[in-house]
Amino acid sequence: MSVTYHDYYKTLGVDNDASDKEIKSAYRKLARKYHPDVNKDSDADSKFKKINEAYEVLKDPEKRKRYDQLGSNWQDGQAFTGYGTDFSGFDFGGFDFGNANRGYSTGDSGFSDFFDAIFGGASRSSGNPFADSDGFSYTYGNRSQPPVDGQDKETDLPITLEEAYFGTTKTLSLKTTETTSAGQRRQTTKNLDVNVPQRATEGMKIRLKGKGSPGRHGGKPGDLFLKIKIKPHPDFEVDGKDLLTEVSISPWEAILGHQARISLFGETLSLKIPPGTSSGERFRIKGRGLKNRTGQGDLYAKIRIATPRNLSPEEQSLVEQLNQLHSQKSTP
Repeated sequence: MSVTYHDYYKTLGVDNDASDKEIKSAYRKLARKYHPDVNKDSDADSKFKKINEAYEVLKDPEKRKRYDQLGSNWQDGQAFTGYGTDFSGFDFGGFDFGNANRGYSTGDSGFSDFFDAIFGGASRSSGNPFADSDGFSYTYGNRSQPPVDGQDKETDLPITLEEAYFGTTKTLSLKTTETTSAGQRRQTTKNLDVNVPQRATEGMKIRLKGKGSPGRHGGKPGDLFLKIKIKPHPDFEVDGKDLLTEVSISPWEAILGHQARISLFGETLSLKIPPGTSSGERFRIKGRGLKNRTGQGDLYAKIRIATPRNLSPEEQSLVEQLNQLHSQKSTP
């Protein structure tokens, strides 16, 4: 009975003179694409087995050399029977075609009859048969499963504006999954200190490497990203890296000018308000905001002219005189 030749180079989509690096790269790409845990097409399992078999041969220098000897004399799609055919110059190692079948049937080795015919069906590499030198594995079935990296996670980290301004350390309780020596998985809670840098801004993310979802089958765990969420403050608004506050002054302070005082988290800042200031004008105090990747933010003071109530008779009289003088000045 005949055995159909398998073109392993064609299976992996590489040239016959491909380097080990090119072969490994092609194998990884195809194994990810056709792994039955990922690809649900009806022929994915068959393609995956062919890809693994091709890689099993081409990654091994001795197997590849032996295969190339046959490949130089045979073409893809042809069959050979072992009867009356001239195989001079090629050492088949005493294999027996007696149990060979057409197509891609597999024997006890898990490989095709073509593979078993050439390599005896038991000449796999030691250890994981489909593991690279760096431990990469895409085997399947009763062999090891492919490594699957864990997913990244993201959650809000609420802090006060004072904590954002000065920096702080927050203690988080994280639930993690551990595997015991008996192979059982259990959940544990661990406390983790997280450093929030000074002048942290809304939306800034702090990365905790390896604290996301756990990987499977030897895959790396994902990362946990903490997104800064600044709580509302009674005296300040946050606009990106800038802070905004409101400063109230009297009408005569707006007319004559004023030296205002702003309390910023225990520090007193001085703000010079020039004569003739209108309500709604904004003044900047440089470098007193938060900061992000674009630089340092500022503090902006928005002026609000507050109309006084319950004036004394003398104050009321003076305001009336001022109004009368201003009206006379404005009359042509």
